[in-house]
Amino acid sequence: TTMRRIERDELDVMIDLCGYAGSSRVAELLARRRCAPVQISYMGFPGSSGASYVDYAVFDPIVVPYDAPELREEYSEGIIYMPHCYFVNSHRYVAGDVVLREEEVEERLAMRDKYGLPRDAFVYCCHSRPDKIDPATFRAWLRALKRVNANYSSGNAKEAAAVLWLLRSGPLMERNLRSLAHREFGPGVESSLRFCDVSPRSEHLRRLGASDVFLDTPAYGAHTVGCDALWNGVPMISLLRPTAAAAAATAAAISTTSTTTSITTTTRREEEDAATTAAVPVPVNTDKLASRVGASLLRACGIGDEMIAPAMKDYEDLMVRCAADNEWYGGVREKLKRGRDGYDADGYDTGG
Repeated sequence: TTMRRIERDELDVMIDLCGYAGSSRVAELLARRRCAPVQISYMGFPGSSGASYVDYAVFDPIVVPYDAPELREEYSEGIIYMPHCYFVNSHRYVAGDVVLREEEVEERLAMRDKYGLPRDAFVYCCHSRPDKIDPATFRAWLRALKRVNANYSSGNAKEAAAVLWLLRSGPLMERNLRSLAHREFGPGVESSLRFCDVSPRSEHLRRLGASDVFLDTPAYGAHTVGCDALWNGVPMISLLRPTAAAAAATAAAISTTSTTTSITTTTRREEEDAATTAAVPVPVNTDKLASRVGASLLRACGIGDEMIAPAMKDYEDLMVRCAADNEWYGGVREKLKRGRDGYDADGYDTGG
């Protein structure tokens, strides 16, 4: 049996790669009895095990910040910090020839045709599971979409300047989202929504390359799908709101500066108060680990400074800037591509 093999090998360290994320023989063994002097949880479950038999968990300073004791105290394990992103992947070795690269212009246009995407439009994409999309985030997406379509042109008068491409969970989901878009944002917005079904992994990887920006879902962020998009050379926008400690430190710093200091981002409290006053969904809290993985991936791929938003209004503005500022957006894509192809970013350097 597995247990007898473990005992015979006299393991010093046992690592569980699944946790509560699915069925795992290792997780069952760890729960039943101590298999090794040191037992570690890694990657599978995005959070603390809360289990006395798990000694350590492997994370990174973005998902579990050093300077956020209010977050650190939620973990029963000791934290082993990876220097970059803890969420490793094997894309460089298994997906190198699958992706649809930006320079494959004709194939990219053909892929857009296949999925009913306008050839000249800016395509925002979220192919994460639909249940990860929270109400406040979806409305922010629609606000940005409406701004872009109202102020910019795709170059084709018959096409929208921008569309939002989502994974379909069923006809009811599509009908509900279109209805919300029409009801709250006016006629025409719902026509900028596009939907596709779940596909085989090779097709999923390739069709992501037909999009321009991947939208992270703050309630439960992109993990593997985020890696997929970034490997395709598609920048991702992720929300990382300041932790309570960071927000307090910022507020204290602001209070000691002169009244002429310019603050360009919305504070966490201001954003929550504004949502409450307007009776709209409050932006999600990104303190939990599952909400912070996207930001960790972006840092490791070298575009964190450009694509991480500290507030939902900044997230929305980033969406608009990507579609409106071609030079800036092109620079972000080139930086992402350079890191991927030149091995000078940590996001895909699994061996390093």
